[in-house]
Amino acid sequence: ELNVALRELNALRSKFNETLLLFNAREAELGRGLGDTATLNRLAQEQIAALREGLNTRRASFEIEEKLAKQELSGNYSQYFSALAQVDQKRIETVEAMLERSQLRLSAESPEAVTTKLNEAASRIERLNQEAAELELKAERVRAGQKQ
Repeated sequence: ELNVALRELNALRSKFNETLLLFNAREAELGRGLGDTATLNRLAQEQIAALREGLNTRRASFEIEEKLAKQELSGNYSQYFSALAQVDQKRIETVEAMLERSQLRLSAESPEAVTTKLNEAASRIERLNQEAAELELKAERVRAGQKQ
């Protein structure tokens, strides 16, 4: 059962990475600001769809890791999967913030208000990414058998 779960986690991670590539491609296109409003809105919608799919894959990973963390596995695997679940929880928060930021592009608010909110969201995303990176290091130490 562990090997099946590991294969599923790897597949989910690959799928998440694909959605992130699509998100980043649309982000680059939107950053250039070329095109009419309809084109920019279409790109934002594609970006939002990619983030929603990425969010679903992260949530699925989290559920598997939570399940594995509760099992009595040999070595420190239970602790490792618990640490991975913490990472995924933080990544879920990050993707949710990214989704909010992308949805702001479709807002009918004033450009000044949208820009302020975009900047705030970008700061929150940066902070969440840093927190997730720290949790990833912690998970790696658990995997390697190092004390916390």
